[in-house]
Amino acid sequence: MASDDVVIYHNPSCSKSRSALEILQERGVEPTVVNYKAEPLDRATIERIVELVPDEPSALVRRDQNFKELGLDIPTTRAPRRWSTCSTSTASSWNVRSSSGVTAP
Repeated sequence: MASDDVVIYHNPSCSKSRSALEILQERGVEPTVVNYKAEPLDRATIERIVELVPDEPSALVRRDQNFKELGLDIPTTRAPRRWSTCSTSTASSWNVRSSSGVTAP
């Protein structure tokens, strides 16, 4: 896969995100790195990611203490959890995107 095809939505504070980036680089892939904490994703980008991921959007959001403190702890039907996340940001569940779809570390 050409490096031009790979974008990592990266949180430098997250060990799993750092590991995903390291794995890509070890395999000779130099992805476009988007620090979503510094450059929040726009609605169109989030919608595209949600379309690519087979899980329900609610399954992609980390439900930690911050989520509850924001009053967002609303009971929902949960899809199986497939990936670890590092923040309450909707985008946090998606670490790597290629032109063919979404993958995770």
